[in-house]
Amino acid sequence: MPILYKAVTFVLALAGCAGLVISGELNPLMTLGGLALLPGYYGFLRYGRHAPGWAVGLFSLAALAVFSLDAYVSTDVFLAVAHLTIVFQAIKSFDIKEPWDHLQVYFVSLLQLIIASELTHSMAFAVIFVVFMILLVTAMVLSHFLKEGGLGKVGTARPVLAITLLCLFMTILFFVAIPRTPFRFLARGHLRGIKSVGFSERVDFGSFGEVKLDPTVVMRI
Repeated sequence: MPILYKAVTFVLALAGCAGLVISGELNPLMTLGGLALLPGYYGFLRYGRHAPGWAVGLFSLAALAVFSLDAYVSTDVFLAVAHLTIVFQAIKSFDIKEPWDHLQVYFVSLLQLIIASELTHSMAFAVIFVVFMILLVTAMVLSHFLKEGGLGKVGTARPVLAITLLCLFMTILFFVAIPRTPFRFLARGHLRGIKSVGFSERVDFGSFGEVKLDPTVVMRI
């Protein structure tokens, strides 16, 4: 398998994890497992080796157990899933053997960016998204030529450039055309912000007390 194809897979996994980390919403302790990406992909890129199946299965079960505990303690399944995707990427870096393993990495990276879009509005995320899209197109084109046996026999730069520009154009077009709504992709936002004081159309008992106890500074005079 070409080293370029392997390197693109590594950077895609790194981009997905980075998109979540820069949001600042995740628990740093729960993201430490992502550091295993470095030795995992180092062995994959340098030697093409992978961990034994029993070890991957054992760590996967441990990750699911930690995910269940994380969701129970934090009461936020959304962030628990974000933590789980980072751990999964780390485990997968030691278990890339078949062509569909790369597709699993791509899918999880895309899921991570979707989650990250709910957690941050940072311009750094926009840069990561553009890099991710370019690399994903590159990976899909390389995968196609690799499957057809044409990799190395024909140039891939022009197809990658053409498809990337088309994707960027369509993304900008949809971004401008789709109307903005107050509803978020996953029903409620996870961005930390200043809480507003006032009344909505529905007032529940106890909500006013929660507003009074909110320590957020809203004004200095």
